[in-house]
Amino acid sequence: MRCMVPVFYDLEREKSKVWVVLGVATRPLSVRYAARPRLEAVVDVKTGKPVDLAKVDLQFESAHFTVAYPVMAEVYVSKILNRKEFRELCDKHKTQEAILSHLE
Repeated sequence: MRCMVPVFYDLEREKSKVWVVLGVATRPLSVRYAARPRLEAVVDVKTGKPVDLAKVDLQFESAHFTVAYPVMAEVYVSKILNRKEFRELCDKHKTQEAILSHLE
């Protein structure tokens, strides 16, 4: 997944702006309703007839997940690395800060 994507070449700086994907990170995500949803009309899918809402036991709960997201940066570089070169750089320097400092 690690890669470097050229965006444009800056003539004044004599460098290329690139987007780099450094890897994937995770973080927790909690989901809940800000306001309890209202149930207005329910139709039985088998019969097509309205359902008595007093007989419906509807429960809303919060949920907790771990989500993955790409770790990206936008930097100027003197040399655009191919995928293999960029992966080697990432493997060698490990952290986001170290990788980015070796690109500029």
